[in-house]
Amino acid sequence: MAGQAKIVPPEPDGFLPLLLKDFRAPEGAFQPDGEWEGVYRLFLIGILDAPQYRNWRCHPAGALVLSRKIQPDGKFNLQVRFVAHQSLEAHARSFDYMEAEILCANEASSLLRFKRVSMQLTPKGEPIEGTRSELSGEATKDGLILRYAGRERKVKAPSSITCDWATFDLVQRLSQKLGGQLVRPEPKPLLEFALLEDLGFLRTEHRIFASEPLDVEVDGRKFRWRRFVQLGSGILPWTYCLDENHRLVLAYSGMRAYLYDPTAKSVLSLKGERGS
Repeated sequence: MAGQAKIVPPEPDGFLPLLLKDFRAPEGAFQPDGEWEGVYRLFLIGILDAPQYRNWRCHPAGALVLSRKIQPDGKFNLQVRFVAHQSLEAHARSFDYMEAEILCANEASSLLRFKRVSMQLTPKGEPIEGTRSELSGEATKDGLILRYAGRERKVKAPSSITCDWATFDLVQRLSQKLGGQLVRPEPKPLLEFALLEDLGFLRTEHRIFASEPLDVEVDGRKFRWRRFVQLGSGILPWTYCLDENHRLVLAYSGMRAYLYDPTAKSVLSLKGERGS
């Protein structure tokens, strides 16, 4: 039986009770700056077409798996696997698939080097001919070098660079650093950086701010989640929610949400998972 979720007080983001109704809280200790695996189910969020209803719907549309591995020199590798329907409809005709390996420094998850492979898959998980692409890059003292299809492009950046997948790691370590202290929202950002969106598009002037905590109740269990908000050029605002162990349990922006759910890993059993 589906659970019930409520937000206290009610949030302007009206989709949250629907999104969280089947949420199962992670158990056990968690070390953000150690080695871990985070599994998230992707939801596409929309409103039913008929304007008189204005009812939210949250459609399961894919999965994201992040694995953090520490290197002997203190840096860490972030391995990413991602698959998503191409539409809100359950009968989507194809999937987007991406896997990447990202080498980061611990300072604000600064991106050092990465390689990304992406493609489209059939509903049976078979790669669609002609859709595979590879992209790689590395940080320089004043920006990035991107390599694609035998070409090289240099991009200047005014500050340290991270990427959208590494922000999942970044907010967890930020929460760990803050510990149990209450961080009130204020105009001064906690972090500032440039963002490499989808490992291909540089967005500048990104900042992370503290936000009010989110009080959630699911099937009688109450949670208080710390929240951060990310603002910056080229993207809609992102909200990150973290539990008392500093584990990211929910991230959402616009029409997308990622909810912690280890069972979502089964979505990645598609044949194209290893880029074959």
